Amino acid sequence: MPPISLVAAVCLAFLASTAPAYAQSVEVVRLPGDIQPFEDQVFLSLSNGEGSESDPLPTFPRGDRSPERLTIETITIEVNLPLGQSPEVRYDTARDGATPLVRQLSLTRQGTSGSGADAKARWTATLPVRLYVDSDAPGQSRFLFMRSGGTLGTASATVTASGYITPKP
Repeated sequence: MPPISLVAAVCLAFLASTAPAYAQSVEVVRLPGDIQPFEDQVFLSLSNGEGSESDPLPTFPRGDRSPERLTIETITIEVNLPLGQSPEVRYDTARDGATPLVRQLSLTRQGTSGSGADAKARWTATLPVRLYVDSDAPGQSRFLFMRSGGTLGTASATVTASGYITPKP
């Protein structure tokens, strides 16, 4: 077996040979207040017998500013529903008079909580996304929570959207 220093030297030589020949410098200019962090939660609940519910994101702009764009970068979801049922969570952008753009959000079952008739299946997801909501676009963006496998019992979903708000380009 070669000495560690020889292995390290070979690795460094390989990395140096595959590096780009030059790096271009790009100046990034941002004015204070251009980028505003954003995070909001939507709470969705289904009563006994209900199969779906939706809730819109907040409207933009906030205050008397020019048109803005919300960029959602991360969506975190937690769903609790009776055993034997499966969740479906969607994000859609419903434009007035147009077919909505629907994004299906994938969840993973994490186990159960409670026992007997109160037992619930827990599903979660943390998803990197790139979704846009423009303040001056007609229509609405919303999260939709549905369940399959029955409508008995109560179910809940908490959806957290994180990202940032910028002036609309």
